[in-house]
This record gives sequence, structure tokens and C-alpha cells, in this order.
Amino acid sequence: MPAKPKTSLADILAAARTLLEEGGADAVTMHAVARTVGIRAPSLYNHFPDRASVLEQLALEGFMHLAEAMAEAAGAPAPIFAMAHAYRDF
Repeated sequence: MPAKPKTSLADILAAARTLLEEGGADAVTMHAVARTVGIRAPSLYNHFPDRASVLEQLALEGFMHLAEAMAEAAGAPAPIFAMAHAYRDF
């Protein structure tokens, strides 16, 4: 029987997002992300092949959040202003 994972994909991405927000892209290293979630860096490679993949997933999630905010704003009474505010807030 395989061992139970010590962390989830969501935990890894949350840790990477925090590092990105606090220190920029250079702060998102495999070692830093692993340390933040309490595992060893080699274990991250079970989830992501490399650092670029972590950053790519963060970017995709960011674009999805932006798309959701823009879609919600598009249904507002003054959509162009609501969309501008949603974009600025993002």
C-alpha cells in the first residue's frame, strides 16, 4: 500500500503563492516551497517536474481568478466601470 501523501497540491500552491506575494518570483524555489509545507524538496517532484511548472500553475490560477472577477463584473449595471474596478482590485 502506498504511503499517504504528507501534503496536497492545494497546500503546495498556497505555499508557493505566499512566497511569490512576499518575495517575488525569485523567492519561489523548490526548497523554499518544500520547507514551507514541511516536506523535503525531492518530494515536490512527485507533484511538479520543476520550478517553472509551479510558477505556471500559479499564473493559470491567477488568470482563472481574474476571469471569474471579470465575468461577475460584466453582469453589473455599469459593466465597464465594474470590470475596470475588478481588474484594478486584481
